[in-house]
Amino acid sequence: MVYFKLIEILTILCIINTTIAFKCWCCSSDEPDSAFCGKILDESKMSHFEKIVNLVECTYPPFEAGRDLVTKCMILKRTNIDGDIFYERSCLWEERHAKEDACMSKSVRYGHQVEACETCLEDKCNYKFPADNGSTHLKTLYHIVFILPVIVLII
Repeated sequence: MVYFKLIEILTILCIINTTIAFKCWCCSSDEPDSAFCGKILDESKMSHFEKIVNLVECTYPPFEAGRDLVTKCMILKRTNIDGDIFYERSCLWEERHAKEDACMSKSVRYGHQVEACETCLEDKCNYKFPADNGSTHLKTLYHIVFILPVIVLII
């Protein structure tokens, strides 16, 4: 009798564990055969196999004393020295209440620069940037680079 209860509890825990798995798109638009990984992830350009491979179950962050890490999905826009634009999607561990632009410090390939990034907390939420009219990080960068020096000159 106890044996059956134990199996029942383990089965329920397995079902719960598989239903709360957090999934993010993981791809980079400059990889071979990744035409689907542009500004907006285009599932219609993906084979069944590519959908399976590029939609990954993110791991839970390790416990670190004094830190409240959570798993998030991320989409990052980067440019190279020629001005070519690339998009990268992945899982990310970040502080629960991280500053909005914390992902801007993510390291990218040599010769590339992070232009904008967004994080989100729902399954497959990193298929596109939330704002269609440009990332909030680009707006923040614009204000820092162009508006702040004007204000400093006026003062």
